[in-house]
Amino acid sequence: MEDFQHLATALRPALVQVGMDFFASADDAEDVAQEALVRLWEFYRRMDTEPRNVRALAIRIAKNVCVDMHRHRHGELFSPLDDAERGVADSPHELLERREASLRLRRAMELLDHRERQLLEMRIFQDLTADEIAQRTGIPKPSVLSMISMAKRKLINLLKPQR
Repeated sequence: MEDFQHLATALRPALVQVGMDFFASADDAEDVAQEALVRLWEFYRRMDTEPRNVRALAIRIAKNVCVDMHRHRHGELFSPLDDAERGVADSPHELLERREASLRLRRAMELLDHRERQLLEMRIFQDLTADEIAQRTGIPKPSVLSMISMAKRKLINLLKPQR
């Protein structure tokens, strides 16, 4: 724990700089540094050995935090969550972050009512068209489109960070 505190103190200025470069806001930069250090701590707790280049890992984590903050603010809700869609090999940290994002999405989906969740799952996860959904559910196509739109707005509001 004490070793990590020294490490955090040494890394903090670089992490704040990453946040400043991305957001040009001292408050946001501090948030980025804090969240990056929390994620780095979580990473440390799970690993048996220390990473070879801790500074590079911390900066990568800070960049990911910036992207996550940007996505939360700008509604990029349905970004690809699995390797096949992204077409890249991910680090353990990126894999963990995608799993956490998937879990947040799943929990928010559970807060929708049954019909909203059903229609949204058919549209997003099963990739069905509005016509196909209307056919399967017996709901008129204009109503399907309207209900999906309302469900997406509800889901976005559920996933927005609470201030």
